[in-house]
Amino acid sequence: MVSAKIRTLDAASLPSALYAVRYGPSGEEGVRASLDNLKIDPRGFVFIDFVSGKGRVLLIAAGRSFQAVVGVEFSRELHETAIRNIAQFPAELISAAMVTSLCGDAAFFSLPAANLVCCFHNPFGPPVLSQVVPRLEAHCANGYRVLVIYLDPRHREIIERSGKFAVLVETRRHSF
Repeated sequence: MVSAKIRTLDAASLPSALYAVRYGPSGEEGVRASLDNLKIDPRGFVFIDFVSGKGRVLLIAAGRSFQAVVGVEFSRELHETAIRNIAQFPAELISAAMVTSLCGDAAFFSLPAANLVCCFHNPFGPPVLSQVVPRLEAHCANGYRVLVIYLDPRHREIIERSGKFAVLVETRRHSF
């Protein structure tokens, strides 16, 4: 069943909307803390926010020197808001080489040939997450590093089942 908040978006009729959990902004403090805890040189990674909404997490990640910051959002309405937010964001606050939002289904998003930091804010249920995780595993098998930030991890067993990913930092579930 499509959540009430998803039902009001233009993407409510898409097949993936059945597995969308809800739309709500990510907490800035939790995202920043998660990025700080990675202890990596971001220049060696592409940051991907799966189901990026209006782009808050993209703008937070833009302040780091990632090779690229990419959002994947299935709602054209939210994607277009993210594009406007990125365009209005002060250039002097952007350290990433590129910041962009793409409109598309996360289950079919083509992963870039790079080490990845993948951010999930409990964006979808098990059917979609079960499609994304094997693609991340295959990316690892191709010699790339994949780090996962999973905010509000309601289906973490799907990510951990592979044995390729481990929870480094546990955050409490929040209502946003």
